[in-house]
Amino acid sequence: MANTKISELSAVVAVDGTEELAGIKAGVNVRVPVSSIKNDLDLVSVHRTLGTADYLMDKNGVNISPINGAPKDATYITLNAETALTAERALAASTSITINSATSGQVSFERAAITGDVTISANSNTAVIPANTITTAMVQANAIGNARMSKGNANTVKCNPTAASADLQDLAINTNSLIGRSTGNIQNITLGTNMNLSAGGVLDSTTGGGGLGLRYNFNTALNATGIAAGEVRFNSATLSSVGHIYIHITDLDTRDLTTYFASFASGGQLVLKSAANGDTSWAAFDVTSVTNQTTYFDISCTYALGANLFGSAEALTMLYFPVTVNQILKAGNFARFASNGSGGYNLIDNTNSIVESVASVYTLGTIPAANSVPVGTVVMLDGSSVLTGFGKNPVIYVYSDGTRWRPEGGRQVLYQAQYGTLASPTNSITSATTFTLGTGGNPVIPAGLLAAGSRVLIESLWVKDGTTTPSLRIYMGTSATASSNAGVYQQTAGAAADLHFLIHNELLFSSTTGGVSTNRQTVGGNAATSCIDFTTNVNTASDMNIAFGCSTLSGDTVKLLQYRIIWEY
Repeated sequence: MANTKISELSAVVAVDGTEELAGIKAGVNVRVPVSSIKNDLDLVSVHRTLGTADYLMDKNGVNISPINGAPKDATYITLNAETALTAERALAASTSITINSATSGQVSFERAAITGDVTISANSNTAVIPANTITTAMVQANAIGNARMSKGNANTVKCNPTAASADLQDLAINTNSLIGRSTGNIQNITLGTNMNLSAGGVLDSTTGGGGLGLRYNFNTALNATGIAAGEVRFNSATLSSVGHIYIHITDLDTRDLTTYFASFASGGQLVLKSAANGDTSWAAFDVTSVTNQTTYFDISCTYALGANLFGSAEALTMLYFPVTVNQILKAGNFARFASNGSGGYNLIDNTNSIVESVASVYTLGTIPAANSVPVGTVVMLDGSSVLTGFGKNPVIYVYSDGTRWRPEGGRQVLYQAQYGTLASPTNSITSATTFTLGTGGNPVIPAGLLAAGSRVLIESLWVKDGTTTPSLRIYMGTSATASSNAGVYQQTAGAAADLHFLIHNELLFSSTTGGVSTNRQTVGGNAATSCIDFTTNVNTASDMNIAFGCSTLSGDTVKLLQYRIIWEY
């Protein structure tokens, strides 16, 4: 094209890149299109939206940076990953949280549906327990108390009253009734006539008593004229004089008992008892014959036992026994007890012959004189009242020799006690005194138990610890002070340590006020003082105390391990 002054060129209204500019390249004048300069040099241009610059772009029109925006390497939260950003964080859903972008311009986070024993719909706050979901294993033991169970109707029990597996239901208990079952369903049991269940839960008759047997009312008329259903009458107002009983064939429960009464026979026994609680009226009659009078029966009988005639219209029960007690005893030859007339009993057979005598129980104050009963009669003495002192025997058997009472079998233990063992003794003394034997004090031979010719054996076991020579003593006599009584055993222990003594002390009463003690006598010969007489405060007509102890003791320990007092004759 021809050279032209720039001032003479036409002005461009809008540059679009097709325009050319003059330039020099390698010393040569050239013309360059504007679009080539942009492309070849990768110049940045501004993108505008509706005239407003919003981002920069490269030669290819790619957005490389927003205008006035945050840098591309900043951290952004985006719905999806963006290639233009280098540090964005794209939203991601989880099993329990979902992302909802369906609505233009917003994103919402929603909870997923919850399934299992308790369910919650998606994006809902309402929890639901589906039907038939809760099992027994889900319920903690004893966690459901009465207050959390369904309310029950008044006077009902919750149960399954049927014979098959079924849901529980409320079973109402009716007034004055019980619940139970025989072979069918559980049901109300209605109490019979004259029966009542009190507020305190006591089952009784409405008249206060009751009992087994047929139910009748007593009529005081002395004949059978006009006898009504449910009535029984006597022919006498005196029980022991009753010879006929008139009984209507129908009882108070409206049962026809014709066949039953017809079975009564001679040898049977009819027993009538008041149905009133606490009423002692009753009577037993031996049946001799029975006559059916169509509407009633005439029972011929003889009076056996009883007390108090029944009152007018008094409710009673009636039982019939085909045989009497005496008939059973005679037929089986059973033995029975009968009084011997002196406080004891005899065992007798069906002919009233004595099979065995049973000893009576007495005290010394109530026992009869030995010469007033047959020789050999055995009775029991109540040891708890006859004897006084620790270790007493509760029962003593004695027999009569025709003159006096003697110990049965030749020996009766009156007292006995034991105090620990050799390794662990429980009763000891360290000074001149007597042993404390226990509750009740020293043994006492009661007044009147012994007589001239009686014998008493005192057995005891002692241990001496130490090297001194204490004096061992057994005292017996009427004084409360032991040392004032006769020393029926007197022994000075040797000086050797740890000595054991088994004392076998026999007392022979030559009179009621004294006798001979074997003291320390042993089998065979001994010194002249081994046996001794005893008389001080001895009197069999009075209570006599027996005590164990030492008359001299210092520095040693003496132990009593056991004692026994035996009445021998």
